[in-house]
Parts: sequence; C-alpha cells; structure tokens
Amino acid sequence: MAFGKRFKPEKKSKYNAKKSIYNDIEYDSLKEANRARELDLLLKLGKICNLERQVRYSWIETHSINDFTVEQMQFKRSYIADFVYYDKDTQSVVVEDVKGMRLAEYKKKKKIVEKIFGFKIIEK
Repeated sequence: MAFGKRFKPEKKSKYNAKKSIYNDIEYDSLKEANRARELDLLLKLGKICNLERQVRYSWIETHSINDFTVEQMQFKRSYIADFVYYDKDTQSVVVEDVKGMRLAEYKKKKKIVEKIFGFKIIEK
C-alpha cells in the first residue's frame, strides 16, 4: 500500500454528464462544449456576434400570505443561460440553454424568465 496522497475518484454526475474542456473553458457536458465549438465557428464566419457564455438573469420573488405581501418573504432568484448572442440572419438576440434532461425546476424557471424578460429560451 502506497503512502501519500489518497486517490479521490472524480465525483460522478447525477445525470451522467461529463465535464468537458474546449478552448480552455470547462463546460458542464460534452454536449455544451460541442455547442460552444459550433457557436465559435458561426462567430468566425460572421453569422453571429457578441457571443457570451454563462449569462445570469436575476429577479426578486415576493411571496404573500393570506393576501398580505410580507417584505421579509422576498427571495432573489436567478437563471444562468449557457449562451447569449446576436444572430445576424434573424437580427435578434438568442438565449440558449444546452439541456440533456429538462428537470421540473428548469421548466419552472424557464417560464418565469421568459415572462419577466420577454424572450424565448432556445434549447439545444
């Protein structure tokens, strides 16, 4: 038995996503890294511009009890989009999320974000 540092196995993802590195950036999954590669190509071809990664959208939720708004019951919530960019063909801002599994929490946040901020989240 060797002495020294203990071997610590890499923590397995709950949904079998494997962290991947592309262009010195670590992504949560191979699918997300591949999408980053595609978007970088579109950027080089001039099809898109202003590409940003991991863009945070935040809002405050206020909850009420028995029809009375209680100031102490405010919660800061946020959603992080995987990619945001300007598509020159459609002349619009695109907000993308790369998903392997669409969990209930994500579905709920997606509806809230789309309503508050007025855009559609494109799922890849």
